[in-house]
Amino acid sequence: EMNRHEDFLCNFSSRALSELYDRMPGYKCRIGCGLHFGWAIEGAIGSNKKIDASYISPHVNMSETLEGLTKEYGVSILMSEPFYDLLSPQAAAGCRKVDVIETSESQPMGIYTFDADLSIEFTLPEMTAEE
Repeated sequence: EMNRHEDFLCNFSSRALSELYDRMPGYKCRIGCGLHFGWAIEGAIGSNKKIDASYISPHVNMSETLEGLTKEYGVSILMSEPFYDLLSPQAAAGCRKVDVIETSESQPMGIYTFDADLSIEFTLPEMTAEE
């Protein structure tokens, strides 16, 4: 189905967005982000034809865990306590503690979210005759 609509993947013109919303009324996209701080090892994996970068460490795994927990907690951003501790006072003022979880090392760690207003509705720009 998407092969017929490469325009939606590559060209986000007003016309393409309008067609997308016409085809899928009420379409909404939710994205969850897990933020953590720590070291990682980068390595190249792949074949002679394609190489990708991969990052390995328990800290990368923690970011992935936090991203998965955004669904359970119903928030779009979850950050670990080590990440939260690096925030400026102004940024930390917009955050709230959500829970305390146990890490793989059986250590308690606070998790925080930033309360963003997700109720904002974005409108499509008016199309001109040229589009």
